[in-house]
Amino acid sequence: CIKGFSNQKLDGFYKRTDVKVLGMSTYWLPDGSCFLYTELGGNWQVCPRWQSNQDGTPIDLLETAKKGESPGLGMQESDQIWKEWVPSSSQWQEVQISFQEEYSDESTDAAPESAVTSGITAPHGWVFDAVAHHALQQAGQVKNQKQTIVVKEEEKVEEKQKGDEHDTVPVKEEKHADDLWKKEEERRHEFFERLPSRFEIPPFDAEAACGTPQLWNEAKTFGWGKKSSWYFPKEVEEAKVDIQKFLNFLFLRLSRDGRPLTSLLGSPEEKPDGWFRLPWATFDAKALPEDSPGEMAFDGKAEWQRAWHGPKLEGLYSIMYHGKLAASRNAEQGERLLKNLPGVYVHKDGTMDKVLNYARFVPLCRDGVFWCTKWELQVDRADRIDRSKHGTDQWVQEERSVRLVALWVLGRTHETMEEGFEVQEAWEPALEANPQSKRFAEVEQERHAVQQSDQTENAQVGVSAQAEDQQHEAAKSVPVEEQQHQEVTARAGARFQATGQNADMLNRVRALVNDFDMGTRVEAALRLMDPQMFSDLMDNEQAFREKLTGLANSQDRINKTMWLVGETDPAVKELIEAGFEILHGQSASLA
Repeated sequence: CIKGFSNQKLDGFYKRTDVKVLGMSTYWLPDGSCFLYTELGGNWQVCPRWQSNQDGTPIDLLETAKKGESPGLGMQESDQIWKEWVPSSSQWQEVQISFQEEYSDESTDAAPESAVTSGITAPHGWVFDAVAHHALQQAGQVKNQKQTIVVKEEEKVEEKQKGDEHDTVPVKEEKHADDLWKKEEERRHEFFERLPSRFEIPPFDAEAACGTPQLWNEAKTFGWGKKSSWYFPKEVEEAKVDIQKFLNFLFLRLSRDGRPLTSLLGSPEEKPDGWFRLPWATFDAKALPEDSPGEMAFDGKAEWQRAWHGPKLEGLYSIMYHGKLAASRNAEQGERLLKNLPGVYVHKDGTMDKVLNYARFVPLCRDGVFWCTKWELQVDRADRIDRSKHGTDQWVQEERSVRLVALWVLGRTHETMEEGFEVQEAWEPALEANPQSKRFAEVEQERHAVQQSDQTENAQVGVSAQAEDQQHEAAKSVPVEEQQHQEVTARAGARFQATGQNADMLNRVRALVNDFDMGTRVEAALRLMDPQMFSDLMDNEQAFREKLTGLANSQDRINKTMWLVGETDPAVKELIEAGFEILHGQSASLA
């Protein structure tokens, strides 16, 4: 039971239901007027179900919450601090919230508020984590179900010493392991109710997926051994590793161009110790750059060597979608890195076995098979980051110096699991990283801002310098207007050259123009944009496309797009005519 809001409609007993927001169960008042849920950041929100629009039409705030927005009137800001929205002052004010446990007679809903209260103080509000940690930490101490565990609890008793009959002293209450085991079984039942069905190959859940390194670090895991293997019963007596099942898992996830992820890989090759090697389809050793931008490059030459990286399985989709490993930069967001040493962390051949210290096994389909992966890479050691003062045997590389070579996949059963392997409790769809989420896009933009800016600047400088030389040669004989035209053409050419080197931007421009039949002028305008400004414009490409779809005709779409381009990057207005001419006459050489 929650109490303490000035808006008393938010107070009351919230009962857990099967209705989910972002993959997590929600809690509701008996009359269905308000619900309690965890937002993307992991904190709790109390929210009314309905809200009136300005025209009086109702807005379903449950659907708003499912989209990742925060429509709540009560919001948890930290473990102990809650705030409430006060309409009269249009401000958030801090409130003192109290929680009281209440129990239901129905076994399936026993003590829901115990779970709510635990979840409120748990990291990121993951209710099942809070209960699991408490139960398993105690159950893990039990060697057999007949052993008695003594739990110390404080309660008020009369002290028989003279003059102090109202003091309190600690007393011991005995609880049996059977009670803890029963509690853990109830917790497991509730947890597995959230998951895909047993034996099902889990599809990608775009609505629920919001995994981050921070959440992966907090997920419940075990070190495989005699004390933990009991937790994973043999789902199938004769479980077999079938690489096709893992490939089907990848097939259910789409790449950037809408194809299954399996299209990015070659055929699996069997390797020793049960590994399968799947080549990265676009990798070509002969195409690796001979020159290196690295500060440690000798005579400017690259030094390509093989390396290895162990990812979390929940991050695999994003890695394949973006075609690269992202550098670890922010420890506060759960990314693992040494102090003041951002970069991509990898192991050399001599220490490659250590990558399994960072990967973990996951019972993907709950069919008795545990899966993990690792990446085979090529890294330019001339573009490494000096880690000599940090005492680590890992290599630390600049993000630009790492190339995917092959995905290695390993499946193990109860019989072949090795002691010490880290095993995750289950595959939780909500923990999978969403490669198209706004949060991920913002991180990607930040990571690439400097690199894209450098590429654009270099391209502009190179082409502008060439144009400048030509202009000096003909300055005396060329009219002023012609000189200005040449300058604008050179600037447009520089931008075209920069975007021509940005394959992702180029593909997105062409796809947008072709899908909405907007013609060469719109293509020219989009390709003339600064790459970072283009990313800003297309921050939510799906919403952008929906707006174009809602317009009456092709000309309206062209006008709307041209206006948005000009507002986002005003320089395009000056360059559009020259760009249009270039795209007509010289597109083949500039693309």
